[in-house]
Amino acid sequence: MEIKALLKLLTQIIYILCGLVSISTGIRGLKNEKAKIGTFLFWAILGIIFIFGPVIPYKVTGGLLVVLAIITVTKQLHIGKFENISSQFKIAQSEKLKNKIFIPAVLIGIAAFLILQFKIGKTAIPPALGIGGGSLVALLAAAIIIKPKFSETNEDTSKLLMQIGATAILPQLLAIFLLKKILKQVLLFIFYL
Repeated sequence: MEIKALLKLLTQIIYILCGLVSISTGIRGLKNEKAKIGTFLFWAILGIIFIFGPVIPYKVTGGLLVVLAIITVTKQLHIGKFENISSQFKIAQSEKLKNKIFIPAVLIGIAAFLILQFKIGKTAIPPALGIGGGSLVALLAAAIIIKPKFSETNEDTSKLLMQIGATAILPQLLAIFLLKKILKQVLLFIFYL
């Protein structure tokens, strides 16, 4: 397999993982009390875009991103309720882990930076592969340090992604607006309201 094709495949695997996390968050959104369907659709559509992005026509992707914007504007995207963690548990974990808790967060940046320093022949490693690789290194470190249950990891990931909410798709929306040169009209419309 040619190096560029391999790097493209590995990058697509990172995007597929992002898509699976989004779809998992959408499924978790079905447990919400409010806006179950909107929350599910938002994260499921985003997951589909991540997974099938290379084979979906650009106009379809643009249309799906507009659907995501409509879901957000109509307030059909909600975080939902998650189990509260007791303050005793938080204190116990804080005393147990101390500053080790920050190791995974720092590793994302360090590992991504190191990965992106390499070239295979004359081919640079794609940025998404660096960030994705850094994230996987951090996930492995977190699993070793914290030793969470898979269900806790999945639940916490969904909670974090729901807290980030629609801002998770800002780069995609900005790309569409810039490409279609409609950012100015959209901003004028928003300020007009």
